[in-house]
Amino acid sequence: PAVIFQCRGVADVKAALGAARAAGVAVAVRSQGHGADGASAGVDGGAVIDLSHDRAVFVDVATKTAKLSGGCTLGDLDLEAAAHDLAAVHGVVAQTGVGLYLHGGVGYLQHRYGLAVDQVLGAQVVLADGTVVEARGDNDHAELFYALRGAGSSFGIVTRLDLQLYDTPRMVGGFFGCCVDSGDDEADVAVAVAAMQLARDALEREEAAGERRTFGMVMLNRLPPGHPQAGKRAICFSVGAIVDDGFDESAALKLLKPFVDFAEAHGGVVIGAVPAVTTFVKFNLTFKPLIASLPPDIKTYWRGFLMRKANDDFLKAAAMTWHRRPMCAAPSFFAFELHGGGAGAVHGKRVATGGGKYDDHCVASLRDGLFSVGLLAYYMGEKDKEGEAARALVRDTFDACAAHLDDADRRRVYVNYQQEMDDDDAAAAYADVAERLSAAKRRYDPDNVFRRDVCRHVRV
Repeated sequence: PAVIFQCRGVADVKAALGAARAAGVAVAVRSQGHGADGASAGVDGGAVIDLSHDRAVFVDVATKTAKLSGGCTLGDLDLEAAAHDLAAVHGVVAQTGVGLYLHGGVGYLQHRYGLAVDQVLGAQVVLADGTVVEARGDNDHAELFYALRGAGSSFGIVTRLDLQLYDTPRMVGGFFGCCVDSGDDEADVAVAVAAMQLARDALEREEAAGERRTFGMVMLNRLPPGHPQAGKRAICFSVGAIVDDGFDESAALKLLKPFVDFAEAHGGVVIGAVPAVTTFVKFNLTFKPLIASLPPDIKTYWRGFLMRKANDDFLKAAAMTWHRRPMCAAPSFFAFELHGGGAGAVHGKRVATGGGKYDDHCVASLRDGLFSVGLLAYYMGEKDKEGEAARALVRDTFDACAAHLDDADRRRVYVNYQQEMDDDDAAAAYADVAERLSAAKRRYDPDNVFRRDVCRHVRV
């Protein structure tokens, strides 16, 4: 970009936006720069409005709500909420910016309370003309509130979010893995499939019994630099279980024991620590050291989706494509995530609709996903070399998996995991609500200042 405006409040944002528009340059908005598509980096000759220095969080204990500035990280929110024995529903990486809330948000408490976007109660937004408005479901900007929750980056600059919080859950959990790199591709693929089957079957049993407690993910990845077996293929589990008065810590540890037994049966635990009693805040920091250790110039390529079903053919296609292709730099991974289902879909809808007072949001179909999949390849060097290999690994695995999804699951495109939104992705995510979003776009951003590709089906 030609200029980066480091804003510390609404007045700064208004001034920066006005200057960029007066200069006639493209505008990009940055919360913490975690977005998969890299849009917050801006374009050559454009302006970036950087909110990352505005990280205030205010918790209202009486209402169990929080107000947070647009530059906050999920970790910022976690720490402030935890100081009052409260917890927020969001993603799984503490360094992620709160922009995650604008396009969905899957994570560890989803099975109890719904998607992250379900928790948004209101927002302060700087519009393209510099006007500052409060968007809520029960005021004159209800249509903006609807559009923000799922397609938010295309309508304005969100300088504050108002969120629902919950009592901090008691839990057990851990991140650990085993090395699966025997040199026998067929055998290694079979182990990878078995690991995902273990997780899938556990989740489906709990769903059938109406007793959802397990959450987390199974990752097909490589052991990181510095590890004695660095570069070797691995299967890692990041799993936890909620504890309450009717299900104590010992019961939760027993519930997660099959994952530990699996790792022990395949060479033993070589990284991380097996599940133990922990706190929600600590568990949310699982991936922080890994992310912090990455070189500043490392690059990524992402794709992902949500789904209700994960049949054996799907799991085999995922493992075969990911394991048999040359992998990119650590910590590239295929993540089979266990976030959805449970009471979350119903509870999330109740919060998102204000108990029936106003409309649902524009990505409500994501709530039906029981599993989510994230494919992320890291690489160094030039995009046309290592980058093409990363892109091929992710897209080939994505396509192999998609061939085994039903029509409903193919439509559950998760925007937060899309580095590139092609026409099919955009249609799947927004075509059903495009007319309504287009009307909101004409009202709130008629000059298409906020031109993110996520809403290419939205027309001014």
